[in-house]
Amino acid sequence: MKFYVGAPDCLAPELIFGHALYRYKVFVKKLGWNLRTADGMELDEFDRPDTLYVVARSNDEVISTARLLPTTRASQEPADA
Repeated sequence: MKFYVGAPDCLAPELIFGHALYRYKVFVKKLGWNLRTADGMELDEFDRPDTLYVVARSNDEVISTARLLPTTRASQEPADA
C-alpha cells in the first residue's frame, strides 16, 4: 500500500480522479447519499485548491481517501480571499 498526500496541484491527476471515483463508490453507491455527481465522480465545493488529500492505493487502485480542509477561513469563502 502507498500513501499520497498533497493539494490538487501537487498530486497526479489520476490520484484526484481516483479520489473522486472512490468517493462516488462509497457515498453514492454504497451509502445511497443523494449527491450531485458527474461521470461517476463525487466532487463538491470542498474540493478546492487549498484542500489537502490523503489517498491510499494498493495495486494501482484507490482503497481509501481523506479530504482535509483548512480551518482558517469560512467554508463558503473563495479560496483566493
